[in-house]
Amino acid sequence: MSLTTEAIELLGTLTEVTKALRRFEHPNGANYGVDMATRLEPMIADLEYAIVKNRSREEAAALIEEIHPLMENVNGAATKGDLMIFSDCNNQLLDCYWTRRSIFRESRYSNESL
Repeated sequence: MSLTTEAIELLGTLTEVTKALRRFEHPNGANYGVDMATRLEPMIADLEYAIVKNRSREEAAALIEEIHPLMENVNGAATKGDLMIFSDCNNQLLDCYWTRRSIFRESRYSNESL
């Protein structure tokens, strides 16, 4: 798999995470999922621009670092059970994110550009 392919799959994973966050209905009516999705979406749009339009590995890597703290919050909430948004069929979304988040630093892609 190429760096570009992995980056596009990471982008797709992040997009699916935001969709799941938006669909989540908290039992007490809290908008936690929507709030997190609202914070993530502009960053994901910037990441898409960096990957698809600018084809900038450095810009994409920097954006992933900005996105990461929010994804840690999503993961923490899902792990603690605050956000029961990732059912058995799509709990792989978080695994996919954690697997791919470091692609811009991996030695196997060190000589590849987007």
